[in-house]
Amino acid sequence: MAPHDGLEENDLLSDHQQPLTIQQASQLTGLTAHTLRYYERIALLTPVGRAPNGHRRYGKQDVERIIFLNYLRLTGMPLEQLKAYTALLEQGETGISRRVVLLQAHRASVARRVEELGSMLAVIDYKLAALANPNEPSEPSEPSEPSEPSDASEHVS
Repeated sequence: MAPHDGLEENDLLSDHQQPLTIQQASQLTGLTAHTLRYYERIALLTPVGRAPNGHRRYGKQDVERIIFLNYLRLTGMPLEQLKAYTALLEQGETGISRRVVLLQAHRASVARRVEELGSMLAVIDYKLAALANPNEPSEPSEPSEPSEPSDASEHVS
């Protein structure tokens, strides 16, 4: 499930003064209850509050952290870097400069990936255009294996 499917994030976060159950937090973030427990166990989340019956209760700050960590994860940040980020987060103001460095490096990585995906998308668009108009000559832009020319006249552009 994608984050926020069928739910308005602002409604759940602002309309509920009460902490959310694990099921509500799961619906809001798009992460399973199992993943939320796992993130708490590996210290990506600080221990969340508990109801008198021992069930987890997620406050606004917990949910905001989960959503941001999920964005980092969805953009390819490895768990070890997420752990480093949350450890720096726990340091408060003293960890800010190192969090900035970590996020800048991740942003650069994401930007490179977006550029790569843009190039791949262009190849897909080329193929779609070629398939839609099979009788129109087009300039090949797909990668191909180099070949030895058998006759120079065959290689006229």
